[in-house]
Amino acid sequence: MKTTSKLIITLVFLAGATVANAQFKAGLRIGGNLSNVITDNNYWKERKNEKIGFHGGIIAEYMFSPSIGIQTAILYSEKGSKFQFIKMETKVGDGRANYKIYVTPRLGYVEMPLHAVYKLPLDVVSSITFSAGPYIAYGVTEAFKVHYDLSFTGDVTTEAKKERRKGLDIMTEEMEIGFNETYILFKEDGLLTPFDFGAGLAIGCELHGFEAKIGMDMGLKNIYREKEDNSIKNTNIFLSLGFKF
Repeated sequence: MKTTSKLIITLVFLAGATVANAQFKAGLRIGGNLSNVITDNNYWKERKNEKIGFHGGIIAEYMFSPSIGIQTAILYSEKGSKFQFIKMETKVGDGRANYKIYVTPRLGYVEMPLHAVYKLPLDVVSSITFSAGPYIAYGVTEAFKVHYDLSFTGDVTTEAKKERRKGLDIMTEEMEIGFNETYILFKEDGLLTPFDFGAGLAIGCELHGFEAKIGMDMGLKNIYREKEDNSIKNTNIFLSLGFKF
């Protein structure tokens, strides 16, 4: 009985010491994404490209000791990929026009990562951070964007260039309207399931509450609704700045 009492007292003392040494901080984070998808569809494989987006939200940190703790966040994060839809070369006057039309599904997620973090002190006020852990996400916004890249070779007049750009402006605008009216991404019976999860890792540097971080997330869930046909998984490289109060 005495041994049990001593053990309980010891555990309570250790728990109290842990809480006393723990540090909780909250703050804000904003940054950029370079996202893409992993797919087994050969058509998409040949045409997918990285897409630039952004992320931002609130962050929280709980340190059990000066070196070890956990970090989490609630972020809005843009993901997806840019797909080359049309590649064509046409004659314009005495030259040629080369253009590519891209269709970009812009996927906006509310995302919550949960990372274990290790901090390597550099001095009293700065440290290098290493973190890794899972994330869950839910798709909340969706839109198709259509744009083009256009270049000319040979002898093409300024007026001919303007006319070709004007024609492509009209065509891509109509295509964008058509895609958004025809295809549903996250909603019921859409092409993609809104729920996503995966794992990520990051390395950063902290100084006086400010933090710069670079990392990557790898989706582990096939978000394509017709799973027996194809597989689509999110990938993302991010760079962010944050401040903890």
